[in-house]
Amino acid sequence: CNIENIVFKSCDGIPSHKHIPDEIKERDQWVWWVVQEIEGKTKKVPFNKIGRGKARHASSIDSTTWSSFLHVVGCTDFTSKIGPGFALSDDDPYCLIDLDDCINKSTGEVAPWAAEILEKAHDSYAEVSFSKEGIHLIVRAKLPEGRKRGVIDEEGHEIEIYDHSRIISMTGWIIEGFHSVITDH
Repeated sequence: CNIENIVFKSCDGIPSHKHIPDEIKERDQWVWWVVQEIEGKTKKVPFNKIGRGKARHASSIDSTTWSSFLHVVGCTDFTSKIGPGFALSDDDPYCLIDLDDCINKSTGEVAPWAAEILEKAHDSYAEVSFSKEGIHLIVRAKLPEGRKRGVIDEEGHEIEIYDHSRIISMTGWIIEGFHSVITDH
């Protein structure tokens, strides 16, 4: 797997659930995110709609605010400002590796430090983030005890790693050459 330039499928600016792995679609850990301006910053705020009630804020640590993927897909149309979110939990086997600011938006070129990480997990699910400047890599793994969720590599690049208490703002913009499956790492 030689990654130099990112080519991703289904990226018209609207999140797509077509390429999201089926195994996480089967879990009741879904919300939707809405882009909002908060204190001058663009944030993706998690919401859910339980029963026939109005939408309410969802939480990364409260599973009563999550629902099925089919419910989330059925409750809203995804747009450039609304998309699906998956809540990582202690009860699931998944780990998110969040690589921020690693794609040149103009050229699609991936920073060498990020390409090195992607090549190590080229058999698992990887998608371009909502900003189109980052990458979400989802693998089946758990962080070692005492390991911090945020990591800085030797060169100063921030690599965030989470295995619980985090909502992944999914785009479904799978990176070409990667798969709609999650593998052990």
